[in-house]
Amino acid sequence: MEPHINGIFDVLKEHVNDLVKEDMDSFKRFFMNNADSNITMYDYAKEIRALYQSNCEGKPINYQTDFIGFKNVFRKFFELNCQRSIWLLEYALSRRVVKRMLLSKDKTSHLNQTQKEVVNKVVQFLYGCDIAEKNLAYTVPSFLNKPLFI
Repeated sequence: MEPHINGIFDVLKEHVNDLVKEDMDSFKRFFMNNADSNITMYDYAKEIRALYQSNCEGKPINYQTDFIGFKNVFRKFFELNCQRSIWLLEYALSRRVVKRMLLSKDKTSHLNQTQKEVVNKVVQFLYGCDIAEKNLAYTVPSFLNKPLFI
């Protein structure tokens, strides 16, 4: 999807106002941040899994090398995951504007078939973001999801 975003947005920018163009640019930052972080998190996950798997197979753990390495990689993975949650909330408005635009048959009628297929995948990504945002609301302590009086 990543290589097609700029071309799709270039076509769509001709058919929207300046405020929507700003949200499109904001969404592109969000999308590219997520694309880049997916690759990094995948690499971290492979490292974590290898260390975990060797432990499960009974390999002795050397605290100075194995555990410290596991802890450091896991911390990086966790920090990047937290950053992605922040991006999810930070770019919520631009995600909604872009999703609405991409669901508009009037706007997407200007795209070629390949671009329309990519738009469908981006819309599915955006629905996934909506679900992740709702799940995030239940996992982050706040006054909205915790009883005020215990």
